[in-house]
Amino acid sequence: MSIQYLIRAAGGEELTVVAPNRDGTAPDVFTVGRDVFLTWNPDFTFVVDKEAST
Repeated sequence: MSIQYLIRAAGGEELTVVAPNRDGTAPDVFTVGRDVFLTWNPDFTFVVDKEAST
């Protein structure tokens, strides 16, 4: 089970973050508009093309 977050960077870029949800509950510390600092292991990074709108 995991939680997916949509992060909008200061430059407007969008990142999708998937985090494990080990205890089955949603964290209450993340709210819309809150500033966050992201770090990750580059080994777990991959780019997914955004689907073109029609």
